[in-house]
Amino acid sequence: MSAPSPEAGKYRWLLTICLAEMGTMLVFLNYSAVLPLLQAEWRLSSAEAGLIYSAYQIGYIALVVVLSTLTDYVGAKPVYVGSAIWAGLANLLFAFYARDLASAAILRTLTGFGLAGTYMPGLRLVSEKFTSERRGRAVGLYVGAFVLGSTLSLLLTGVMASLVSWRRAFVVTSFGPLAGGAIAMALLKGEVRGMSRTKMAGVKENVFRNQPALLMILGYVAHMWELYGMRGWLPAFLTASLVRSGRGLATATGLGASLSAAVTVAGAISTALAGYLSDRFGRVRTIVVFMLTSSLCTLLLGWAWPLPFTLVVALSLAVCRRGNRVCPSIGQV
Repeated sequence: MSAPSPEAGKYRWLLTICLAEMGTMLVFLNYSAVLPLLQAEWRLSSAEAGLIYSAYQIGYIALVVVLSTLTDYVGAKPVYVGSAIWAGLANLLFAFYARDLASAAILRTLTGFGLAGTYMPGLRLVSEKFTSERRGRAVGLYVGAFVLGSTLSLLLTGVMASLVSWRRAFVVTSFGPLAGGAIAMALLKGEVRGMSRTKMAGVKENVFRNQPALLMILGYVAHMWELYGMRGWLPAFLTASLVRSGRGLATATGLGASLSAAVTVAGAISTALAGYLSDRFGRVRTIVVFMLTSSLCTLLLGWAWPLPFTLVVALSLAVCRRGNRVCPSIGQV
């Protein structure tokens, strides 16, 4: 029997790290799935409920530069594994000890630290593993795993919360990052360290003097403003629309989370396609077309409240499909 080709080995490696990424994402949108329930249970205002959602992103922003840079000194394995385990344990603490705005915001911030040490280091590993000709598809699959894990986070939490309780749902999703860390620990054996301190100093200097890089960073910030807002807001929006049509809060919350998951999984499929399109038609052209289309769809969705529920879901599908396609293209430029 012939030995497996190096290319086949690369794709097995890619599928494995995608599986780890899906596990870490199980704690990403679990709060969004049960936001209406927690808002009623803790008597939160809309601003307070949104603050708890934002706390996860605050934790991510606070540490992403630090942890991503740390991979250049100690390698990706300890950062990825440690961050995944941290995210699982912090989410477990949320399940048992979150009681109000303050405790929930603190624990979600701590959970967000885990994303800072998994998503970007993993994306870097994938980008470095594949040549430019195949990088689009590889990054597209990795980002698709991110989206698929987010979908499972919504679906699993929403279903369990409506059948059992939201706290038990959080306990179950905590095992996702723990499993992701275990997979990464096995996958990244022998992974070497990144650049030396001397080379790192040059990179830091060149980033701030590199106008195209800075413009791309700002463009990505604008895209994330839309995409993360959409992902966090959609379950509550669909739940409110269902309550408006006569459903009970618990039923509407479970159904809203499940429908949001269905909408998001369509984005996972289109994300992989976007990687292929960026390889074929160019990164910049793909970004421009889908960013503009996604922005328009998101703008329209905010005014869709009076429309029939099926049309609201259809427009949500269009937003997530377009928005998620931008991610892999930006990640490769």
